[in-house]
Parts: sequence; C-alpha cells; structure tokens
Amino acid sequence: MKKQKVFNNQKGFTLIEVIAVLILLGILAAVAVPKYMDLTTDARKNAVAAAIGEVKGNLSLAYGKFLLQSGTPPTTNAQRNQIRDMVSGGTNTFTMGDFTVNFANVAGTATTQPGIRIQIYQMRTYVFTAAERTAMQETWYFPTTV
Repeated sequence: MKKQKVFNNQKGFTLIEVIAVLILLGILAAVAVPKYMDLTTDARKNAVAAAIGEVKGNLSLAYGKFLLQSGTPPTTNAQRNQIRDMVSGGTNTFTMGDFTVNFANVAGTATTQPGIRIQIYQMRTYVFTAAERTAMQETWYFPTTV
C-alpha cells in the first residue's frame, strides 16, 4: 500500500470562499452596469447639447459677419440661407467633429422671427433613433433688432 503525503500547510481558497466572492461580484455587476449605461446615455445627451450650442454660436457669428458686410439684417430667405451656408459649407447636412448636423429653415410667424432648426442625426457610428433625434433638435432664431 502506498502512503499518501499529507500537507499540513496547504494554501488556497475553499469552495465556499470562491462562491462567496462570485456572488459579491455578481451583485456589484448587477448594480454597476445599469449605472454605467445611464452614464453613457447622459454623456451622449450632454455631448449633443454641447454640439447644438456650438452650432448656435457659429450661426450667431455668421449673423454678425453678415451684418458687418451688408450693414443690414437679412430680410430674404436667400440672405438667411447665406448665413446658414457660412456655417454648413453650403449644404443642409454637414459633419461637425463627431456629429452629423442637419439644418432646416423655419418660417417666421406673427410672434416669432424666422430661424434655422438644428438637428443632430449621428454621433460617430451611433445613429440616433427618430425619438432621440426629435429630442436633439433646437431652433436658432434670427435676432429681432440690431
């Protein structure tokens, strides 16, 4: 009969300890993953808001440039399109950094000035759904006075 060696100072984890660690990791993952998903959604929304703000700022600069060059505010759609084209490079849809931006003219009413609707369609490779695109649009209105 062979004699088995018995090690008195064996080191390692018991099965119960390993299972306890796996359960704790599972609980942490269950709590952390939804919070991470919320963070990415919030980050995406904030990035879009910043991009819309940048486009609005560029439209304001183009409006100021138009005023300096012409001496009068734009009164026709052709003049308003000229301001839009200063920002977009002559197209309604253009790429600005990570974003694909779409412009559309907004007609003035009795209570509002004409404007330009700004809509973000895409962020790098992430294409927004129709509902997300609706939430990610704003209108820049031409100033009423100079």
